[in-house]
Amino acid sequence: MAYLISIIVLFLTIVFGVSFSAIGLNGVVYFLNVPSLILICIPAFTVSIMVHSLKGIQVVPILFGSQSGQEQRDVIKVFEFFGTLGNASILLGIIAFAISQVLMLADLSNPNSIGPNMAMGLISILYALILKLIAYSAQCRVRTKAAIPHDMLNRDDKIWIAYLFAVLPMLMFFILLFAMSKSC
Repeated sequence: MAYLISIIVLFLTIVFGVSFSAIGLNGVVYFLNVPSLILICIPAFTVSIMVHSLKGIQVVPILFGSQSGQEQRDVIKVFEFFGTLGNASILLGIIAFAISQVLMLADLSNPNSIGPNMAMGLISILYALILKLIAYSAQCRVRTKAAIPHDMLNRDDKIWIAYLFAVLPMLMFFILLFAMSKSC
């Protein structure tokens, strides 16, 4: 129950932060982009389900229930599922940002297309980071409840490189803004 409450508090914190921006409560609408949400969430869950065979494994009881009666290998599969979900979301966020940049650069003659395409890319990265945070917290919950040894979990295949590429689009955005301010 506490895990579910923490996810709700995370969501409300984001909405609260957005609503107190300079735009006000109407600013929440700018953070809702259904195509970006679909482009991140559905493929991330699909990849995670394809990679990890969770046949016969009940994810919800492992995540929210007690660990008694659960086999250690089932709990480890659920742990790895959430790790894959988070990593896939980050990589998909980078892909969505690249798609938005291609759309923006293809139509540079129209200055009105720069803002919406850049916003779509950045909101995709934001959605990916939020999904990664949720998956990471689920992973930590499963690990804590199941008392999985840390050496069993040290299988991260250099995903930190993906985080580096999540920072690069933001750097590119600021370079683009700087170049546009110099040309005006």
